[in-house]
Amino acid sequence: MSFNVLNIIFVFFFFLSSALFSMKADADYNYFLKDKERPKLTQELFKKYVKPQLKGMLTEFFLVLRKANPVQYEIITLRNQIMDINLAWKNWLSLCPKMSEECEAPLLGVYQLLHKLDFILNDTLLSKIKLKGLKDQSDIDATLLLMRDLDKVTLESYALSHQMEELLITINTGYYYNKSHPDLSPILHSMLLSSEFIMTSQIDSLYRKEIEYIWEGFFKQIERRLIIEDDQTFLFNGLGDLNMAWNGFHMRMAKSSLHIDKEIVNLIELMHNRWNAILRYILE
Repeated sequence: MSFNVLNIIFVFFFFLSSALFSMKADADYNYFLKDKERPKLTQELFKKYVKPQLKGMLTEFFLVLRKANPVQYEIITLRNQIMDINLAWKNWLSLCPKMSEECEAPLLGVYQLLHKLDFILNDTLLSKIKLKGLKDQSDIDATLLLMRDLDKVTLESYALSHQMEELLITINTGYYYNKSHPDLSPILHSMLLSSEFIMTSQIDSLYRKEIEYIWEGFFKQIERRLIIEDDQTFLFNGLGDLNMAWNGFHMRMAKSSLHIDKEIVNLIELMHNRWNAILRYILE
């Protein structure tokens, strides 16, 4: 058989295999996101099977952060407390569009959460962050940045406490009824963003970008849209993007040449198994 004939055969099979691969990829993509005839995941199944797996993944992600740096335990506690305050305030606003006597008790609950935050900041977290004993300049710089960011959150917390105390004092008086609800959401949101930045800033620079990426592109969305809001529409519409973000993170962290602690790799593999189980619940 001549050389030219062999070339023609090779080119033919190359284009045929490429076309088949492209068709399969399109079919998989349509199956994954577009097939409207497949049954939707019911609310009951979502809450019974999918949501617990998502909560497990989020818990394990926080555990990865804690294993990456000893001070992370208190930082994650700080961030979660600020999230609880945000949710409690949002719930109070929806519960009390107009002031009544029944609004005082849940507002006091928000204030108590804020008081606990002050304890976490002052008596737990700041007391454990020290420059003494640090020798590496990168560790010193990271600690100084952490102190700066914690000071910002502390000042915001004090300002918020002052406004909350004023609100509690005036809640059942004519003074309050002549005013609308104070808008505390911006300062609460700012505190939450600061705490999330702090949460990833202390991770080893070797894989800090990967942690920041998977937090913003995956876990932050999972927590707010799925665990808190039970938004199944977001799950179906965003499943492709979530899957791409997770698989990229898993490949770069668990399968890369980075010298990552084996316990962290094992946790990532556990999360990967959970994610695959979620996909089976949705697609099968």
